[in-house]
Amino acid sequence: MAKDNTIQTAAEEKSKPILQFSVLCDGVAKGQGGKPVFIGIFDNFVRTGVIPQFFIANRWTYGKGKFNQKIEIKNPELDKSIAEVANQEFILQNETSPANIISGFVNVNFEKAGVHWVQIFLDDELVMSYPLPVYEQQK
Repeated sequence: MAKDNTIQTAAEEKSKPILQFSVLCDGVAKGQGGKPVFIGIFDNFVRTGVIPQFFIANRWTYGKGKFNQKIEIKNPELDKSIAEVANQEFILQNETSPANIISGFVNVNFEKAGVHWVQIFLDDELVMSYPLPVYEQQK
């Protein structure tokens, strides 16, 4: 109860979390104690074309309440989304319990070389954007 004897609602208790990390990798496993283990961390693709599979692992922490995450990968001109994972709902019970969200991407077509952009949204607000260079395949 609040000081004036009214009941606080869950919405009043909501506090926006921070994005502790966003990792591009080939795979994610659960380690000891449920810790994420990242396999094949990378920061670029060495060829254009269809990439069969990769993952983006995000950790949200230091918040409380119900939230939605969205990930978009934009082309170099930032005018087209080439891949998207929308409306991944998660709940943070308290500020010291994080949420690890693993998003899989399958058969994403990087049609041309250039710097693509990974954009991370929380409740439709852009909270992080980082480059993902894609190079021409060397013959």
